[in-house]
Amino acid sequence: MSEIEKNHENQEQIEQIKQIERDKTKQKQKRKIGCLNGCLPGLIVLVLFWWYCVYSPPLRISPETTYITSPKTSDGKYVDYFLAIEERYYPPEMETDNNGYRLIVRAFGDLVGRSGQTTDKETGEIKQNITELLRRQVYEKLGLDPDIKPTLKIESALTFLNKKEKGEKDVEKKSSVKFSREKDYWTIDEFPELKEWLDANNAGIDLIGEAVRKPTFRMPLARVNENVPMIIALDSYHGYNVLREFARAVRNRADYRIGVGDIDGAIYDVMTLHYLGYHTGKHGTIIGTLMGIAISGVASSTAIGANPDHPLTKEQLERWAKELNALPPKITFAETMESERLYVLALTQDQYRGILNVSTYMITVPNGSNDINIWKVWQWCIDINVMLSEINKKYDSFNAGNIYKQPLERMTRNPLAYISVRSRTKQISRGYMNLVVGSVESVDMALQRSECVGNMQLLTLALLMYEKEHGKLPDENWQEAIRPYLGDNPDKLFCCPTSGLADRASTMYRLTKDDKKFILTETELQVDDSNSSGSIKMVTAMHNGGANFAYKNGAVKFISPRQLQKEFLGNTNGR
Repeated sequence: MSEIEKNHENQEQIEQIKQIERDKTKQKQKRKIGCLNGCLPGLIVLVLFWWYCVYSPPLRISPETTYITSPKTSDGKYVDYFLAIEERYYPPEMETDNNGYRLIVRAFGDLVGRSGQTTDKETGEIKQNITELLRRQVYEKLGLDPDIKPTLKIESALTFLNKKEKGEKDVEKKSSVKFSREKDYWTIDEFPELKEWLDANNAGIDLIGEAVRKPTFRMPLARVNENVPMIIALDSYHGYNVLREFARAVRNRADYRIGVGDIDGAIYDVMTLHYLGYHTGKHGTIIGTLMGIAISGVASSTAIGANPDHPLTKEQLERWAKELNALPPKITFAETMESERLYVLALTQDQYRGILNVSTYMITVPNGSNDINIWKVWQWCIDINVMLSEINKKYDSFNAGNIYKQPLERMTRNPLAYISVRSRTKQISRGYMNLVVGSVESVDMALQRSECVGNMQLLTLALLMYEKEHGKLPDENWQEAIRPYLGDNPDKLFCCPTSGLADRASTMYRLTKDDKKFILTETELQVDDSNSSGSIKMVTAMHNGGANFAYKNGAVKFISPRQLQKEFLGNTNGR
């Protein structure tokens, strides 16, 4: 074979090899394209699944989510609700003596009981005394010198007796047991050991009376830094416990003054309780509102006219009624919901941030027989923006007056509802807000019950004034008879505010014929004379758990059906 032929043959072989390589390359490219075409739908599905079912977007600060948009934390990522509450609710008089709580701290010290310290993990040495830091912060916010020592003390008579009798095991020898059972009033002759309490606490109780009559009465908040959860920064329970102890001490002295015939002094102390209840309710959140209502209830239940040796005069009744009418308006439902909304949003944000102590504050959502732990739910990827938006929608609904019109929304057991982040968050939000709905209903009903107590007390005083002038209570048309004693717009006083609710019977207050013990009731009573002892029951409980009754001694009390048999057996003829 010639050289030319050999070269030609080699060239053909080279071309064949190249063609084979080109074919292999094309096949690889086809396989890649085929693989890509096959994986792309799956990839798209994964991306969509991640986006809709897994991805949890960061918090977006907006009116729809956080409700307020400032102030923000130092990193700008979150709303600082602590500072927001200070900006909204701290009055201009905060650092002046027009703030009654400033007088309290200056005289008694900071009684809230904030405590704690941080230690070095390696050495165990104290790095920071949190108690002192918070105490000084309170003084600074009130414009006071933290190095001035307290000059007065305050505690209730029962607290004093319990301390004095600590270690005494014989119950019958304990004055504290007897004192807690006493009704209406007491004297030093009955409890000689309380002379020491009276001498030690008189000046402090007088100061409380002065403080609560100031234009404002605001307790400052304190925290170590912006990473302290709101539930800790508010320190609600400790602060309200202090105010409750104030109320007990004032009530104890009022009962003493009734016992010794100092009726004017007793009226002053009772009005102190009313003012204290008003200011406590103004501190915001449901807890504060309910505590304020409770303190006002203590005032209303004080039996100023209970001592037969020192009956109320017409002038004292007039003064009492005048001071009740001069009280500032109580906190409204809308005001409570405004501050409570901020608190719940702060609590939710704190959970999202992870700054709440999981072992201390476990929040569960009832769902049938099983509870869902909110902390575990966060790990399932919840959209914090959807949750906050749902919370705001619920509070908007509360403010629109839809508390009782909407059925309780249960979390569904359908697993499909928990697939997407948005739908899952909405379901969790339902259970989360179900915790709040019960409290919201409670505070609305408590406000109505408190308004009912106020109505009945003014009506009772008017009836007693009528009796002073005419020698007897009015007859059938008692509402018309007492109008001259009620001032302007008396019509709103004659009916319980719960009458407008669908599940309550519409009723006017009833004047009782047997006036030896009580004067007014807001419910019809039924008597069973089939046995020798007799029994009595309420036809309708106007409020959850019972109804209000006004006593001849001027007190108004909430009575449950269980208490009714003991309290009013025989006083049954109402009209």
